[in-house]
Amino acid sequence: MSRWALGGYMQRLSRRTWCGTPWRPDHWLAFGITGTLVFLLGCGLSQTSGNTSDSGTLTSGDVTLTTSKAQYGPTETVTATIRNGLSSGILAADHQSDCTVLLIEYLTGKTWQPQNLCLLKTPTRLISFGAGTATSQPLQPPSGPTTSGWPVGTYRIALTYRHSPSGPETTVYSAQFTIA
Repeated sequence: MSRWALGGYMQRLSRRTWCGTPWRPDHWLAFGITGTLVFLLGCGLSQTSGNTSDSGTLTSGDVTLTTSKAQYGPTETVTATIRNGLSSGILAADHQSDCTVLLIEYLTGKTWQPQNLCLLKTPTRLISFGAGTATSQPLQPPSGPTTSGWPVGTYRIALTYRHSPSGPETTVYSAQFTIA
């Protein structure tokens, strides 16, 4: 398209309005750039699996969850390690299981059911985990007048995190483990 034809096209575009406001060519540029960024970010933000190397060392480029054991007793504390192998920090909301950033889930049939949810009436906080860090998080067994310990069965742990306070969320899972 020649420069003159392009100029005429841009003039016609600039006469269009959006909600009574002229739609200028720079609006089209901003709209195009924003749309492209949203598309590219959407392609790059996929769910990451909770795999680590056999040695349990930090895997570069991933956020992973591992448990300290493959099997626990009903009254044992389950300990999970959050490894941030990314080059930037992440944020995770507390008020999950046992009022931590982790959500422990119990397999009932084919459905994962959250366990030991936080009942505190305090504001939810975003907890930060720096790049290249590994943080252990204990999850106490539920206790109360009607329950004592973890139900026997298959479990996994979920961590939902984001890169900024208003950013999109990503969830990673630990390998399945059992309570016996």
